[in-house]
Amino acid sequence: MNTLISIKQAILDTYRWCVPVFTRPLLKYEQRKPAASWANERAVEWQFALTEIAAQYPRTILDVGSGDTAWPHLLANCGFNVRAIDVVARNRHYLVERRDITNPSIVRDLPPVDIVTCISTLEHIANYDTAIRHMSRLGRRLILTFPFHWESHLDDVRRKPTSALCQAFSITDVMRWCEDNDLHEGRKSFFQCWSGSTWSEGLRILPPRRVNSYLGLVHLADLACIVLTRR
Repeated sequence: MNTLISIKQAILDTYRWCVPVFTRPLLKYEQRKPAASWANERAVEWQFALTEIAAQYPRTILDVGSGDTAWPHLLANCGFNVRAIDVVARNRHYLVERRDITNPSIVRDLPPVDIVTCISTLEHIANYDTAIRHMSRLGRRLILTFPFHWESHLDDVRRKPTSALCQAFSITDVMRWCEDNDLHEGRKSFFQCWSGSTWSEGLRILPPRRVNSYLGLVHLADLACIVLTRR
């Protein structure tokens, strides 16, 4: 037994030594790249999600649509048991499984979790109602962030015609998700990230302006961060 433990430790030590050696040139290149001319809304989205997670301290988290971000790695560093999925699994920060949240088999294939996070992903999913249904079956609590439009659902708010599908959801969409999946709204925050009337229209606003929904100003918001909890 001691021999096996020693071998395992030796493998781990070798891994910890080799990985920095091979990744250091890439990290140095990224550090030296010119800074982007603009930031994005991820800071307020992650802040909202982390505040909710810190209030719950769940054992298990499923992140849907991890992309190439360090979000699942950040959650894992906090000590949570994190599983990450995306239709394209290219992430050097964390193991992301190539899975489609709209596939009916996903409810059978994945175990239930305490919290599902879906950060700036839902707007890129054509079958978004199906995605919500599957996420609500997998997790007791959903943390969602997405482009928002108070009056109606917008099918296309892409900044460039060649970019990926991007929608904006309305309060009617949220109410339907709750009714269809036996969910209720929890904590929510709204932000204005663009100077125009819809998402990606006009100039980017940095830092994003928090919109006070209690003052009747939610019509100014173009980003929603919402918690939905299973009844």
